[in-house]
Formats: sequence, structure tokens, C-alpha cells
Amino acid sequence: MEEKFNILEDCFDKDLVDLSMQFQKLLKESNKVPLIVFDGENNYENSIVLGSANVDYLSIKSIYEQLDHYPLKRGPFFYMSQADIYWPSTGGSIDTYIIFTQDGFICNHWAKQSEPVLIRWDAFSGLKKTHDSEVNFDCIHLLQGSAGIEIYINATTGSVKSGNHDEAQLLTNFGYSSLETMWTYIEKNRNASYDSFPMELWYWILKFEDIKID
Repeated sequence: MEEKFNILEDCFDKDLVDLSMQFQKLLKESNKVPLIVFDGENNYENSIVLGSANVDYLSIKSIYEQLDHYPLKRGPFFYMSQADIYWPSTGGSIDTYIIFTQDGFICNHWAKQSEPVLIRWDAFSGLKKTHDSEVNFDCIHLLQGSAGIEIYINATTGSVKSGNHDEAQLLTNFGYSSLETMWTYIEKNRNASYDSFPMELWYWILKFEDIKID
């Protein structure tokens, strides 16, 4: 399978840095979150292929199917290969793919290397951007909640085709910005009987080439 490194490189096949920064600015100013729609025609559920050094590269559809047939209608709003997750409670980290959905994030299971796991957003009390001097990245820091989980997420140079550190940081920043917009609604849903997200929150992506930066 041909690896798809990350959402930004799927959206923009040229002028990656400039267009990605403009897209992030557009989304933030309009209070929207990008959402990949699996419409049965674009075949993105099969063509988006993610993985890491420790696991086989799989399509999003295959990953969802392994996750008790997680529904394809829960499309991702962010994804990347070869991300790094650091767990302060254990002092360990894992190399994994990352998929952000409205329910939580999907990654390679830290103990069962060949299986995916979904960790719900409501397991965390909040988020902030934190610099990790050891890897020299600003990370997505998910703060400890009632489940006692706290983690740091960042792209690595393996997450981008160029292997460029600044492009990897750009990717992490984009994921953080999208999740930051989502977090208002995650908090609203925390004690609700069911999750609810307004339709106007989403920047629908049915075809990557149709994204307009105006």
C-alpha cells in the first residue's frame, strides 16, 4: 500500500507550508474543523493509508474495522503516520499513526502492537500546547482527567514526506488548532446523554482538490 503521510499533504500537493498556514487561518477565523467525508465515491477510506515503524500500513477502513467496526460516518478531522505519543505516567513513548475523530483519537495500541485503540476525548480535562525540549517540538498536551491519563502528541520528521522538522511542527500545529476548536463542544458534551456537534462546525471535504483558500 502507498502510504499517505498526513492530512495536509493530501490536501495540498504543492506550496504545502503556505497553503497549510492559510488553511489553518481560514478554519480558525471561521470557527470550523475540517472533516473528511467518506461518501462511497472518493474512496478515501481505502486510499488513506497510515502506519508507523512498528505496525503494518493499513487503510483507514481496515483500522476502523479492527476497532469493532467503528463507523465510517465518523470521518477523521486530522490524521498522520509515524506520530509520537509520550505517556508521562510510564515515561515511555510509542511510534504510531494518529486519527482524530469526533469521539476521540485512534492510535496503535501501546501493548497490543497490531491492534488499534480509541481513547475518548472526555478522558482528558483539557488541552494546551507544550514544548518538549527533548524532541524539540511543540506538542499537543492532553491534560489529565478522571481516568488519570495524560499524554503528549507530536508529529515526527517521519510524518512528512520531506523529513523536514519545520513541516512536522506545522502538522502538529494544525492538529492542535483543529482540536482546540473542537474542544468547546467536547466540553459541552461531557455531561450530556449524547454527543452533539453543530453542522456549521464542519468544513466538509469530499475532494481534496476542491479546497479553496480565498
